Amino acid sequence: MGWESKKEGQCPVEVTLGYISGRWKVMILYYLFGSERRFNELTRLLKGISARTLTNQLREMEEDGIIQRHVYAQVPPKVVYSLTELGRSLKPVLIAMSQWGRARSVAVDATSNADLNAIVNVEEEPSVRRADLDGTSEDA
Repeated sequence: MGWESKKEGQCPVEVTLGYISGRWKVMILYYLFGSERRFNELTRLLKGISARTLTNQLREMEEDGIIQRHVYAQVPPKVVYSLTELGRSLKPVLIAMSQWGRARSVAVDATSNADLNAIVNVEEEPSVRRADLDGTSEDA
């Protein structure tokens, strides 16, 4: 996609969205934070994604420098995808998105007299899938 070649003065939020926009890119990042993954593994994890769509999303992310594709010289061929340094730098963005989503899901379920400020100001990181973002997942 070549987001680094966008014109000077572009909104930083727009630049960030350029890297992660698309229905599946954030979830691909999410699963790659845990460990490197093979194509079929990503297909299983991303329920509902077609092989063609996954191929296109991975190709775009590779072109943008977010992920790298490593082909092992063996029979049958083995290809794994992992995050680059640039991809790993998106970790705080995903954590912030996770915190925001968690606060919103709590707010939706909260009773009408709940203190919204207390809900929104949740400071702890979400425990669900936190290991994936920390790179300590054991279910790879």
